[in-house]
Amino acid sequence: MLFVAGAAALAISPEFAARPGIAGLIVGLMALSLGRKNVRAMVLEFDWDSFLFITGAFVVIFTVNTYGLLSDFAELVVLLGVNNPSLMLAFVIWISVALSSFIEMYHSVY
Repeated sequence: MLFVAGAAALAISPEFAARPGIAGLIVGLMALSLGRKNVRAMVLEFDWDSFLFITGAFVVIFTVNTYGLLSDFAELVVLLGVNNPSLMLAFVIWISVALSSFIEMYHSVY
C-alpha cells in the first residue's frame, strides 16, 4: 500500500508544485516509521559508502554541468571530428573506462 501511495504521490506532486524529492522523502520516512522497532538496525546496516559515493557522483555531475564543462567537452569532441553517433558512443565509453581506472587506482592508493 505504501508503494502505491508513493507512486501516486510522485504522480500528483507536480500538480501541487511540490518537488518529487519531497514526496520521496516523505514516503521514505513513512516506511521507516512503519518499521520503527528496527530503525536502528536498518541505519547501522545501511550501505553508507555506496550512498555517499552516488551522492558525490551526482554533486560532481551537477557542478560540471552548471559550469558548462559538459558542453565544452562535447564541442571539443565534435571539433576533433567525432560526429558519427556510433563513434561518439565508443569514444565516451572508452573515456569513461579510462577515467574509472584512474579513479579506482587513486582510491586504492588512498
